[in-house]
Amino acid sequence: MKSLKKQKLRTYSMLFLLSLLWYSCNTEAIEPKFQRVENIEIIDLNANKVSIIGEAVLYNPNPVSIFLDSIELDAFANELKVGHISQTKRSEISKKSEFAIPLSLEFNPNSLVNDNLFSLLESAFNAYALQKIELEFKGYASFDVKGFRFKVPISYSDEILLKDE
Repeated sequence: MKSLKKQKLRTYSMLFLLSLLWYSCNTEAIEPKFQRVENIEIIDLNANKVSIIGEAVLYNPNPVSIFLDSIELDAFANELKVGHISQTKRSEISKKSEFAIPLSLEFNPNSLVNDNLFSLLESAFNAYALQKIELEFKGYASFDVKGFRFKVPISYSDEILLKDE
C-alpha cells in the first residue's frame, strides 16, 4: 500500500515538473517593433560630402534577450536615393526594453546626377530655398528570437533643417 502511494506521488510530482517545464519553455516569440528614428544630425555638409548620423529605436517585447542580425536600409533625400546602410554585426538586445541602433550615412551630393535632371534640380532648389531636406529611410532589421527569425520593416521620414534658425 505504501509503495503504491509512493508511486502515485512520484508520478504526480513528475507530471507537475514536466508541465512546469513545458509551460516555461513554451513562451511564444514576439516580433520586435520599430519605434522611431532620433538624434538625427548633419555632421558634415559641403559640396563634396554630406554626412548624417542618427539612431533607429526599436523595442524588444520578449521576456528573453534577442539578437539583432542585420539592418538593411535605403536612404533618400528629397525623394532621391542617396545611399544604403548595411550593418551585419550581431548584437544582443535585453528583454522588454528599447534599444538604439546607430545609423550613419555619407554621400557625395554630386553623385545624385542621373537621368532625371529635373528631379535633381527641383530637389536642389528646394533644399537651397527652404534650407531643409526631407530625409527618408526604408528597409528592415533582421532578428533572431529563440530560433525564430523576424524581419521588422523600418520606414521613417522627417524634415531636417540645414541651418539653425
